[in-house]
Amino acid sequence: MSNSSLRADLPVVRRHDLRPPGAARRFTQDRVAQESGRTLVIAYHPDLAEVESTLFDIAASPGVQLICVVIGVPSHDVDRPALALPAMLATEGIATLWVSDPAGAGCGWWIETGGPALDAAQLLGSESASALDLLDDCLQVPDVFDAVRAQVEQMADHVASPGLLAISGRITGELLRTSLRLAVTQLCADTGRDRRPELAHFVASAPALSGPADVDRILTDESELHRHRTAAASAADAAADQVRRMAWLRHLLGPDRPSRTVVERIDRVRAERAELVRVVADLLTSAQHPGNDPSGQALRDDLRNRGILLPDPPEESNPGALLTKLRVDTSRLWRTSNVGVTQRWLRALADRATPQGSGRYLPQLTRLRPDAGPVPEFPLPVRPGWLLLILTAASLAAGLAGPPGAVVPLSAALLVLMLLACRPAARGEAGVASAARPLLTAYLPAMAAATAAGVLIAGLIGPPPLIVRIALVGIAAAAALVAVHHWWRGAVARWSAQLEPMIGPQWSSGIDALLHRVVHDEWRTVPARALLADAAVSAAVALDRATAVLRDRIGPSSTPTATAPYGEPASDVDGDLVEVLAADLRDAVASALDVVWDRAGSGGSLSGSWDQVDDVLIRHLDDYRRHLESHHVSDAPPFADRSRVRAGVDAGWGGPERLGNVLATAFGGPLVQLCQPRHLGLLSREHLSGVRFAPAALRDRGTAQLRHRGGGQPLAEMTWTESGVLAGVLRLVPPRQGVAQTYWRSNDDEAAWWADSEGDHHVEAE
Repeated sequence: MSNSSLRADLPVVRRHDLRPPGAARRFTQDRVAQESGRTLVIAYHPDLAEVESTLFDIAASPGVQLICVVIGVPSHDVDRPALALPAMLATEGIATLWVSDPAGAGCGWWIETGGPALDAAQLLGSESASALDLLDDCLQVPDVFDAVRAQVEQMADHVASPGLLAISGRITGELLRTSLRLAVTQLCADTGRDRRPELAHFVASAPALSGPADVDRILTDESELHRHRTAAASAADAAADQVRRMAWLRHLLGPDRPSRTVVERIDRVRAERAELVRVVADLLTSAQHPGNDPSGQALRDDLRNRGILLPDPPEESNPGALLTKLRVDTSRLWRTSNVGVTQRWLRALADRATPQGSGRYLPQLTRLRPDAGPVPEFPLPVRPGWLLLILTAASLAAGLAGPPGAVVPLSAALLVLMLLACRPAARGEAGVASAARPLLTAYLPAMAAATAAGVLIAGLIGPPPLIVRIALVGIAAAAALVAVHHWWRGAVARWSAQLEPMIGPQWSSGIDALLHRVVHDEWRTVPARALLADAAVSAAVALDRATAVLRDRIGPSSTPTATAPYGEPASDVDGDLVEVLAADLRDAVASALDVVWDRAGSGGSLSGSWDQVDDVLIRHLDDYRRHLESHHVSDAPPFADRSRVRAGVDAGWGGPERLGNVLATAFGGPLVQLCQPRHLGLLSREHLSGVRFAPAALRDRGTAQLRHRGGGQPLAEMTWTESGVLAGVLRLVPPRQGVAQTYWRSNDDEAAWWADSEGDHHVEAE
């Protein structure tokens, strides 16, 4: 079984097992490319003669590092070395591990005590474990491979007998299957609190309207909208000016007094504004619907022909930036929720982002339609009591000045008559006829009676001095003039307030704000919003397909077939294990969704991207299955997000005490030596070396355990591996001097040595 890493960014160990029948021959005949990097060869000692030339080619390859595991019993001929090896195995970059037990079981050996051999199966913790298979697995971990080769190269002839004590963190298939299915159940759930998408986060909203100039900049002088907008504004300004001029009595004296035409001008304002509303409504309904124009270019050309110049879309709404935001936000939500929550968020975002067309603004435009009702009547009270009282008092004061004082009430009566006649009406002014009646029935009788009373009082008490008479006339005239003027101006002010909705600037500001919003929020952002909506919908559909794939290949609905290779569930699970597996499956789905994002970014059709999402996810799940066969779940699979911090999982390793006991074992301690007990005497107990290793995912726990046991040398000797499911100690014991010798094959006598060893091998292997 090859444990080579699946990740392209991690080093690998190429493995060639030459033990099966015919494997050595195929290895020699089929190998055409030069090996490079780490290479592990496992062969029976007699087969070395057949593959010697191929091994020589491998050893001569630039940058090669080779470990050759040679399996064979020592020779019993006293005239020959116990182990004869090709000389090329002693060259630089090559190490040989001699396994003298062809069965691969080995024997327990506690070098420090010098006691008898121990039971190998008991040391390894399993009667079915093979020390040779365990060594094979350990050497396929690149970091362990490098450390072993470096240690053996320091020994004579680059030969050592391996011993080991290792534990596997591989999780049982039953527990792994159950945990995977629970992880899929979590991911495919349809529960959870929904998140509300914010469209403004993706597509910038319209800038604030600062004034009419903002709309002027997007309209050409020849456009119909510009002409009607200008005409309506001019008519409103003229009508407002007429109303303002009415407040001053001096403007009512000439034949062109504003009261004659003010109602006509107000009607013209309403007509111009109604026409402007019609033009805007026609523009909103007849402009090309953005749903039929996802690129927005046809709409831009159509509006340009109508005299409307669309501003460039905001920089943050360009397709690249938009998709990056959507990709990041979708990934962030997916990693903290489930399929249901993520899909509902994507679909809600698509609904909000989908261009609805400018016609959806028609209801707002309808509310701005000018009132077609009659112009409010001029609110001038005909005979207010306060005015009659002031004019009566002024007439009395003028009468005290004698008959000449009658000029004041007479002038006041004429002024009242003029103002009543100048009241704006539906057709011009109210006229003298309508003003005569209140004058004759109210004002003249009251002022005449007051004047007569003043003259009578002056005659009874005697005429006052001239200066007093002049003062009385002046005061009476001023009081009458101020009262009449206030009476008129108050009516003009109230009427102006009533006319504000008809001719005021607020209406124009409302139309400008509507146009500004349609241009910036609708027409300008059509491409960005269409792309955002399409990508969000496609991602939601892709999640549907991903859910089906997960459930079919892993989830509870699957069966242990070729399409669902995980089998039946178990009962006991580890919550941390489920979380780690769920996080990896999230990464697999997120990686598959890259198909949607990449196609959307390139401008391609998204309709066929879902099938590709299926294919990518299926490949990821197959890779994940193979990854879990040769790696611990703490190791990142090939599709994992490298920026994500991976959680540690204790499942498979047992308790921390077990890990600490193994890693703290001394090189001279109780390990399984891969030789038969009777071969221990061929090994030197001096110059021991070894490799102490564990996956980097266990660094914190392993370090804590070793420090608890005193730390020191074992902790300094630790090799933390990037991958693998093994932790333990490899012991390397050199043979005694003369036990192993290397030879260059130059005569037929050497071939006899291979034949002799072969015979010994077959006998003892049986």
